[in-house]
Parts: sequence; structure tokens; C-alpha cells
Amino acid sequence: GDLLCFDVRSGKVIWDRHLKDDYKTQSPIWGYSAAPVIHGELLYVLAGGQGSLIVALDKLTGHERWRALSGTEVGYCPPTLVRAPEQDQLVVWEPKAVHGLDPATGKSLWSYPLAPKYEMSIIPPVVQGDRRYLSGSGDVAAMLRGSMDVVWLLGADEIDMTRLGGTFVVYQGSHGDAGAHCADVILPGAAFTEKSATYVNLEGRAQQTQAAAFAPGEAREDWRIIRALSDKMGKRLPYDTLGALRTAMVNSGSSANLIALSVLADPHCPKLGRKQRIEPKAEVIVPALTWSTTIWPVIQMGCIPVFVDCDPDTMQMRPEDIEATIYSAMGIDW
Repeated sequence: GDLLCFDVRSGKVIWDRHLKDDYKTQSPIWGYSAAPVIHGELLYVLAGGQGSLIVALDKLTGHERWRALSGTEVGYCPPTLVRAPEQDQLVVWEPKAVHGLDPATGKSLWSYPLAPKYEMSIIPPVVQGDRRYLSGSGDVAAMLRGSMDVVWLLGADEIDMTRLGGTFVVYQGSHGDAGAHCADVILPGAAFTEKSATYVNLEGRAQQTQAAAFAPGEAREDWRIIRALSDKMGKRLPYDTLGALRTAMVNSGSSANLIALSVLADPHCPKLGRKQRIEPKAEVIVPALTWSTTIWPVIQMGCIPVFVDCDPDTMQMRPEDIEATIYSAMGIDW
């Protein structure tokens, strides 16, 4: 919760604020992850606490200009400045609702309840004209202000269809529930048993299924429908096969790390000998400065992350530190 302003030439601290102490609040579980935003003379930062969920500070002195909103959690979404013809707005999405504030005074202009799962308000709103698009954890999404020309429902039936009004609705799916009944166009998708697919089970593990039957009539696998549409829109997606799509899915972040560890822990992998296989509670070296996507796959596989310090100049682990950690685990002096 430390916020510091430095002189860019000398590195000297010009002012500092300690958000937890100044506003009598607690740090979010993932820390203060929302970046401050500067506009004109003001710096906006999520602080937390009663009446001070967001505060505006003088960017030169760190003195408070105004504070606004209350909440038990601040979330992780940076404040977003939105240019509007009638009045600029500061959009703040905290774990219970999204708010529009006057950037100069903090006065509330509007508010809309939007609560993602696990209080994970993270992604800044995307602004297009007079519309604000928000998307969060747990199938939480909204489009605020203005109206929509087209809505594409990908198997979605759990929303209030009456709010779509005269919007042109495209339904893609297999269930034929409320979404299909209000749709202007229906694109029949294969059911769960009719396609090879990737799912996340209740344990948070990725699992693949194999098709048990052919899809009837004109129904197709969802990815094939979306791929064909991308051609028609002139925005061709870079995959033509299910294998190419899955490669794109697992080519970065926690997915790639989780799959790599899953292979190394697979007792049926023919290319791994017994000594090469990762066993449960095995220790896995990870850098002390890293992304959560490096740590969580290790924990998810039942292994124990062992942190190794990073070189402050390169932000990488030094080979000698890795060797020292390995020898120490083996009980060998280094």
C-alpha cells in the first residue's frame, strides 16, 4: 500500500503515502494491483476503506484533493478516464458496482451494480462512443449507456432477454432455450456429446472430451462456426483445425505452464522415465519475482514452489543461485 513519487533525475523521493495507514484499510488479497491514473493536476488511486475507496491526490505534493465511495474491497481495476461530450468521467469498477464520477470533485454521476465472482474486478472498461463494455470473472459482463446494434449469444440463456429490446440477436448453441426463442438468427452448435472440446472441471483442471456422436443436420462445432464467420467479416482467425486452435489456447501463461507440468507428472507418458517424472509434493524452482501464472500451476499440480532470488539488474534467476538451491535441497554444502 505504499505510493511514492520520485524525482526522475535523481531518484529522490518527493512525497509518499501509505494507503493502509492513511485510510485505515487492508491490502487486497492480490495486493494493490490497480495502477494509479494521472489527469491534469490530479493522481487517482484506489485506496479502500469507508468513504475513500478511491482518492484524488495532488500529483506534485501528494496532498488529498477529494475522496469517494466505500467498500470492503477495492478490486484490481485501474480507474479509467472517459472523455464525453457533456462531461469527462472517471469510471471506477469495484467488486460490487461500477461508478461514474466527476474527475474534478469525485461527485457521483451514476452507478450500476456489477459484481464479479471472487471480487475480481480487473479488466478496465473498453470505451466505444457512448458505450462502456465491462467483463469480469464468473460470466459477468455489461454494456453501459447507449444501445446495441447486434448481440451474439454463445449458448447464453441466463440473461434477461426482455432488456435486449429491438437489438438484432444471433444465437449460437445447442439447447434452444430462451436465447434461441428471441433470436433473429440461429446458428446450431454441436452439443457436449457431439464435439471434441476442452473444459475446466470443478477441481479447476483442464479436461478434454471426445465426440460420442455426430451433430445432426446443419449443427457444427462452435469453433468452426466462429472461424467461418471470421472469414466473412474479413478478420480471419489464425487456425483451420482443432489442433491449431488448441495450440493457440495453450501457447502462453498459466495454460502452457500447467500443461507442461501435467505432462511431466503423467505416469503414462512413454517418453519419461521414473526419475524424470514429477511426483506429488515435488519441489519446483520458480523465480521470486514472477507472475501468478508461474506459481499457481505448480500449486495446482500438488507441487511445492521453491523461490530463488532474482538478479536486480536482469530480473532473472542467476545460474549459481539455482545450483545452490538444488545442492541445498540435496544436503550438499555449496
